[in-house]
Amino acid sequence: MLILAAFVMCLFAASSAGVLLFSLMMVVVFPVAVAAHELGHYIAARRHGMTVLLMRIGAVDIAPWGRGWKVRWKRYIHPLPAGYVYALPDPSRPYRVPMIVFALGGVTATLVFATLVALAVPFMPTETERALLTGCVAVLFLPVCNLFPGRDGYETDGPIAWRWWRHPPGEALMAPVFAKAKLLGGIPISKLETHDAEALMGDSITGVWYAVKRHQQCGEWGQVVEFGPRLEGLVPEHRFARSAYAETIDLIRSEIAFAAAVLHDDPALLPDAAALHRSDWGNSVLSPRCAAWFAYRAGDQETWRDAMAQTMRVAGRSVDRSLLVSERLIAGQLYGED
Repeated sequence: MLILAAFVMCLFAASSAGVLLFSLMMVVVFPVAVAAHELGHYIAARRHGMTVLLMRIGAVDIAPWGRGWKVRWKRYIHPLPAGYVYALPDPSRPYRVPMIVFALGGVTATLVFATLVALAVPFMPTETERALLTGCVAVLFLPVCNLFPGRDGYETDGPIAWRWWRHPPGEALMAPVFAKAKLLGGIPISKLETHDAEALMGDSITGVWYAVKRHQQCGEWGQVVEFGPRLEGLVPEHRFARSAYAETIDLIRSEIAFAAAVLHDDPALLPDAAALHRSDWGNSVLSPRCAAWFAYRAGDQETWRDAMAQTMRVAGRSVDRSLLVSERLIAGQLYGED
């Protein structure tokens, strides 16, 4: 209804040029509306002690990285919402209210931003400009639709907030979330308590990822390699699901290849350049770690130390504070030192 209202306003305001103006509004204004909405989620998460792992606006992924951000353009074949923010609560603090505020933060930002733009409508000098700006306001209000239930089982902000208010999930359902939050706080998976580690290492693709990291930190390279067949058995058949897990699958395959190279003392088994390139976004430490091990095996101490330093610098910039500890543990297993 809001899109239709915006279209009618533009059509009547600019006659034959209305369709073109409406199209331009959707191309320009709608991404702005999505960005404002997701920024609201981000601000709400940060103000309530949550750790933001990823923000997506359209086809743009934005992730915290060191003191700044890393950004990429990434298209997926599986359907995704126009934008989202992935954040985890602080396990040491009550989480019900932060999750409600986080869920409603996007709609709140949408209402504030669209209202501020609407206040400028009366000050436009001509009727046409007032009508066009009113159309823009209608488009800016579109994310408010997230207060209502989505289609095809997609859970939107309003129902999420209502669920957290009326029927918050129990500790058993939140166990994987809290376990992952502890990782982000700096505890490597090999040092987590047993129940926390088991909550992460389920029979799933992400469960295999956490199990691989745990065995790496303990220097159990043979056990890492044994996860290869299990991973391939979990690869989804449906192309949408396969697309959704494609990056995680590539990361695990690369880590298994690294473990195989170490286990058999064979550099030819290391992940190739294409695999390392695919790993750069989600596992930026892998390339310098491979370079360090290759140089160490070749006896090139200077290159080894430079690559090790690069590995630790990259790990230290991750929002996952356990990554640096993890790489130190892996280095200890490989070289007998941190």
